[in-house]
Amino acid sequence: AEDWLSVVKVLIHNQEMQRAHDLVKTTQDPSAAFHLARRKEESDMIKEAIELYKLAGRHNHGIRLAMQHGLEENMIDLALKSEGDSALQLQVAEYFERRHMNERAVLLYHKGGNINKAISLCFEGQLFQELRSIAEEFDEKTDPALLNRCGEFFMAHKQYDKAVALFITANKVAHALALCQKHGVRISDKMAEKLTPPKIKDPEKLEERKKVLTVLAECLRDQGSYHVACKKFTQAGDKISAMRCLLKSKDTDKIIYYATMTRKKEIYILSANYMQNLNWHAKPDIMKKIILFYSKAKAYEKLSNFYNSCAQVEIDEYRDYVKALGALKEANKYISKSKKALDKESKVASLQRRIKHVESFVKAREIMGFNPAEMVAICERLIAAPDVEQAVRVGDVFALLTEHYYAKDNMQEAMKIIKQMKARNIAIQPYLDAKIIRTICDATGNSMEDEKSGGRGIEDEIGEEIEEAADYYG
Repeated sequence: AEDWLSVVKVLIHNQEMQRAHDLVKTTQDPSAAFHLARRKEESDMIKEAIELYKLAGRHNHGIRLAMQHGLEENMIDLALKSEGDSALQLQVAEYFERRHMNERAVLLYHKGGNINKAISLCFEGQLFQELRSIAEEFDEKTDPALLNRCGEFFMAHKQYDKAVALFITANKVAHALALCQKHGVRISDKMAEKLTPPKIKDPEKLEERKKVLTVLAECLRDQGSYHVACKKFTQAGDKISAMRCLLKSKDTDKIIYYATMTRKKEIYILSANYMQNLNWHAKPDIMKKIILFYSKAKAYEKLSNFYNSCAQVEIDEYRDYVKALGALKEANKYISKSKKALDKESKVASLQRRIKHVESFVKAREIMGFNPAEMVAICERLIAAPDVEQAVRVGDVFALLTEHYYAKDNMQEAMKIIKQMKARNIAIQPYLDAKIIRTICDATGNSMEDEKSGGRGIEDEIGEEIEEAADYYG
């Protein structure tokens, strides 16, 4: 290896200081750097000397020189690099403390291992960020008195989140949880686990554990952490509240999973009730789960009501009376099985009347092609029935008759049916194709002017309805 120290000495002797400096920078040789630093110091080239002491790893000399000349940036830089030399770091910390530069003093007291002194200065100067940095290193082995002292300080200055973290570390779980509840401190998933009391077998302490878990779960729920709240309510044995948290999360997969795993009647019902608000008609799997959960819960009245809703959707949205009939029969079956349904006899009677009307209309549609006379008779009986609207959209019945006469080219009879619809204030457009209506009007020469509507005819109203639809859809 080259003897760079000797080379530097020769260069200095020949008064080639710049070449010596460049050589030290290039070789990074500690001995050569220290020798050159001493010569620079003798020549009052202070900043260059400090840099060379730093390069040589002789931080104590650099700090001594920086102190003599008030070069504080150099002092703290060198002190922080003096890993393992706590005495030197504490010496510089005292320097900064004497000059009331407490942020730097705290940093160096901390680095030098005098934690109590660093914390005391934080308290005196209300150095929250510096204290937070120190507290990040606290763990279960830290002196509980110190944890409490720092926690109380943060609490006194409304730094509740940090106070909570310290009280958790100090194992003062109840106090930490009370702070979260009172001051709305956000509870992370990690904090929630730390706030969870350990499992115990002692019956008396078990009840206390449940209370703590319940308070924790309520805090998490109020903060919108529904999944973690569900977990804590479950640990507390309150599965109903746990499910209510999941319902708020609207996480359908987890709601279904939780109901399947818990197998509790109330939870099956809550889950099924929730799923009824989803687009179950477009998602057969959801529809099956609703039926399954109500069945497992033996909630027959609710299951009956669901089938009733299914029937109404089939009629209102799809005009599918065959599927509606099947749903109504299921509704009747389950309301009949229910032992707790209020006014059960009346509900059964109402469903049976509806089933009878829907069966009649389904039959009328089926025989239209080969027994039109019977079809017409059935439709006329349905139109005359006082309670038909509870089962069948009477507009569909009128439409079936109109389409029958239209297909037979009996426009006069078709127009009579349209007039009956008008007389009963039934909107025509939702039930009959506009082309059919226009053809009937043209064939009969009848504009269907209504005195109540100021002489406006069906054609005018249909035209307006088409325009309104065009406006709605853009």
